[in-house]
Amino acid sequence: MAVYADPTHDGRVQREAASLVAAGYDVLLLSLDVADPRVVETASRAEVVGWSPATSRVLPGTQSPFNRDDPGTSDAARGGRLGWAVGYAANLRAWGRWAADRGARADLWHVHDFTALVALWLAGRLGERPFVYDTHELFLEVGSGARMPAPARSVLATIEGRQARRAARVVTVNQGVADELVRRYQVEPLVVMNCLPWEDVARPGRLRAALGLGQRPVLLYHGAVSAGRGIEPAVAALERLPPEVALVVLGNGSLVPWVREQQGQPALADRLYWHPAVPLSELLSWVVDADLGVALIAPTELNFVLSTPNKLFECMTAGVPVIASDFAEMRRIVRGERIGDVCDPANPDLIAATFARVLGDPAELAAMRRRARTAAQVTYNWTSQARRLVELYDRIGVAATA
Repeated sequence: MAVYADPTHDGRVQREAASLVAAGYDVLLLSLDVADPRVVETASRAEVVGWSPATSRVLPGTQSPFNRDDPGTSDAARGGRLGWAVGYAANLRAWGRWAADRGARADLWHVHDFTALVALWLAGRLGERPFVYDTHELFLEVGSGARMPAPARSVLATIEGRQARRAARVVTVNQGVADELVRRYQVEPLVVMNCLPWEDVARPGRLRAALGLGQRPVLLYHGAVSAGRGIEPAVAALERLPPEVALVVLGNGSLVPWVREQQGQPALADRLYWHPAVPLSELLSWVVDADLGVALIAPTELNFVLSTPNKLFECMTAGVPVIASDFAEMRRIVRGERIGDVCDPANPDLIAATFARVLGDPAELAAMRRRARTAAQVTYNWTSQARRLVELYDRIGVAATA
């Protein structure tokens, strides 16, 4: 497996690796430097090796001149857009060569996302063995990829399309993204959704005790704390709700300083809380304490409009109803399973009214909790999704070790 990122908080990478190991495959997970290799190795059951190239200063998290909406977690490299792009490509190539050398004995590559695909392609090693292209999103429709000049996007799309058609199979996260990949590249993706393994999550959890929230109504945003994820409108909506309602932001990212600043506003004092990201192995024990989950992704990019974020399935497994953006994929699940509601993610008044309406009906809120758990147990669980992935590997014909 190749992933040009730190997989510490990437549940999809960890679960896919663990499922393939359980099916009898030897999995070597190659990534950027890993914050806590023991955590990833325990969760993925794979051998995990990380390495960060020093060819340039441009690594994931570096401030991008193409995406000034996101300040990043480290300063921009010098040289403007061209310097950033050249530096990014240099690091990708160096990392790709390293990964190809470390994985030289592999029978098959499982390539996560466009960055790892390009890294191995730049290294001249993609295609030496069969490979599966697992795209977690539409790279050219999010972040810097969505903001590059049209000629650059066209070149990248050509690379992605050619390599996707060479892959033994393309895998992606939901039907909406799959349909878009069919339209763009004439491939037939296998949908493997980012569901969690079913578990019966006990209440109370850790969130209320850790933050001293008592029994007050709690709204929870968890995940990457960055622009466009619905944090800003949720904070604005909080000011329109009764003072006993609290909003917790759980996670790390470039928007954390803004959240901390907002905590000092008189109208948000003792109502807005922030806590750093917790290990994936503990996450559900924090999520379970919330009354409502917040998944108000902004329609700033096509990738967001087509998304079914991990937090949706995490909330379902924990039995937490969700207020989500009114986008087709999320609407299909949230309203179809009757586990919450959807609304315009850019309208704080409407968001506040939706929060208030759902919180104001305790009987229906309890019914939503039960339906969310049932939907996760019966349909939206990793066991059913992993089966599809393992069957794909068996069809490809790579010999399992067990």
